[in-house]
Amino acid sequence: MENPQAIIKCEKIVKSFSGVRALKGVNFDLAKGEIHGLVGENGAGKSTLVKIISGVYSYDSVSKESRILYDDNETNFRTPNEAIEAGIMMIHQEISVIPHLTVYENVYLNHEQTKKFLLKRKDMIENVQKMIDDFGVEMDAKEIVKNLSADKKKLVEILKAFSQEAKILIMDEPTSVLNKREATHLFSVMHAVAEKGIAIIFISHDLSEVMRVCDKVTVLRNGSVVGTFKKDDLTMDELIQHMIGKKLKRTQARTETSKKDKVILSIEGLERGRMFKNISFNLHEGEILGIAGLVGSGGLELSRSIFGVKGFLKHKGEILIKDKVYDPKLPSHAIRNNIALLTDDRKNEGLFLKFSVYQNITIPITKKYINRFGFLKTKERIATSNRFVEALSIRTPSSGTIVESLSGGNQQKVVIAKWLELDPDVFVLNEPTAGIDLGAKTEIREIIIKLAEMGKGMLIISNETNDLISLCDRVLVMYKGEIVNQLDRDELSEDNIQRYVVGGVVNE
Repeated sequence: MENPQAIIKCEKIVKSFSGVRALKGVNFDLAKGEIHGLVGENGAGKSTLVKIISGVYSYDSVSKESRILYDDNETNFRTPNEAIEAGIMMIHQEISVIPHLTVYENVYLNHEQTKKFLLKRKDMIENVQKMIDDFGVEMDAKEIVKNLSADKKKLVEILKAFSQEAKILIMDEPTSVLNKREATHLFSVMHAVAEKGIAIIFISHDLSEVMRVCDKVTVLRNGSVVGTFKKDDLTMDELIQHMIGKKLKRTQARTETSKKDKVILSIEGLERGRMFKNISFNLHEGEILGIAGLVGSGGLELSRSIFGVKGFLKHKGEILIKDKVYDPKLPSHAIRNNIALLTDDRKNEGLFLKFSVYQNITIPITKKYINRFGFLKTKERIATSNRFVEALSIRTPSSGTIVESLSGGNQQKVVIAKWLELDPDVFVLNEPTAGIDLGAKTEIREIIIKLAEMGKGMLIISNETNDLISLCDRVLVMYKGEIVNQLDRDELSEDNIQRYVVGGVVNE
């Protein structure tokens, strides 16, 4: 803790939940004008630490040595508002904008510019538009936020934080819904903000981002600090080894395929307004087929259309499941036709966070566990869940544990387990490894390969180039709602994928 320029110092911070220690005497300090990476596997304690700094949690007063110094004054923020008033702003991974307000109204929410009790709308609009233009994004400050794409909604949150006189910015996975160009813009803005003396805590599962943008990196593992390192003194492999405590078992590109001749899903001429058009492809038994594309390219919308989600249903085209016409109007139709969807938003769409592991896993098959008196057979539900907890190596104290308390990787495994009891023929996987740590990514990829080897058709929509390269038999590239190219396995490389994804180069 020998940093005279530190704006905040955390000393021997302890935090427990239901008797389980999430933080075990953590020391952490952040200097003015510094971009400080905070890394670790899911469950390492990163989120707990920054929630204490930002006033969401209070640390446990188990020792007189535990304290937080902010601008050399001992403090323990009791609420997020206290932290905000002190100049600590947090940008969360989940999007949390007010959809019916405009961009500028969201940015200035709760700190509006006024003169004699009247809103200075013109000034606020001009200020926000200048920030947008400086950020290099095509967006109108007067646009209603609900009409924006997910990446632009995320940018609204970032602009809101930048608009206030923050001393510390905590950025939790800020690039999770941004494409590479937008992420590059964000990094430029972060450096500009840091040059003004504002300190930034940067959390990302993408370690290449951490190595690119940070000055220092603190590694957490199992609630303890492994060490704090200057970025220039670390290699990527060393950083990974510090995080997981051993050399990472890397997922290699598949050398063999489980793809069979039989077509399990056939799509011909599918179209939905401006979302996607002229979509045609076959998915074979045992095949892992990838779809690559920037945010808004149509892959996400296509997956929801296949699953029968309202607002995404096809206007034209035909879908066949095992040579039978399939015309979904509801997700229940997809389930009856043995199609499973792994949503990209597991917390809001894939899980009931306040429910237990066993409740989440058995929800799709609840009717199976109702006895003749109309009561649920809890013991049977728990027994079923325990099988999947063991089979998928879900790390949880028990199947009765509330899902919200699990790490992101284990939550993702619960979503997969939820579908396995239904034994679907086709899995549609949206961003299957997004927001989870490196070890969990490897485990999820291994599960996907095993499912393909069982003859399942696996359709992966992903911005994670490593997923596509290491898993897929071939990759379809979408650009502005259309499939513009197909890359076979021997053509899969990061350069190739990015070339077509960004440029929309069409097969000749």
